[in-house]
Amino acid sequence: MERHLFRIQTRDGRAQLTGQVDLPSPGRGPARYPFVLMVPGGWFMDRDGFMGGLGTERDLIYRDLGKDLLSAGFAVVRYDNRGVRCNEMTMPPCPKGSGEPEFSRHYLSACVDPDVRQTVRTVRRITSAFTLVAESGYSSAQEAAARRGLASLPRNREWLCVLFQSASLMC
Repeated sequence: MERHLFRIQTRDGRAQLTGQVDLPSPGRGPARYPFVLMVPGGWFMDRDGFMGGLGTERDLIYRDLGKDLLSAGFAVVRYDNRGVRCNEMTMPPCPKGSGEPEFSRHYLSACVDPDVRQTVRTVRRITSAFTLVAESGYSSAQEAAARRGLASLPRNREWLCVLFQSASLMC
């Protein structure tokens, strides 16, 4: 895998969006790849998408899904919500003996920039999560995989097809 970190100045100039573009391993195909843009949900969601209670890397759902997509030959673009730097798994360690209130304060101070978060305004409400798969002329994720010489997309995540279908593509 080849990782490229990025910072993009927001249009209003009050913040920078941070994220990364992951490309499949060099030598696995052409320099152009179909890509998936993973949009972080929730107010304080970062590019890794912490959701779970296993205490493992699998709790970072966007990172985990991104690995499967990379192995299927897709480039993956993930970014942090405006003013978010980390999540509960990737933040600096919380002091020992901390209870829930201390843990919450530590998380907010370590991972969320309140000055930047104040600049967040709802422009339009999106009622469902979406992910874009973009490659000109492909009507389905399965077709994109087939044209890239892949037998099929990884099927070990039942939500993989849900993400493609929410982008008006079929699995």
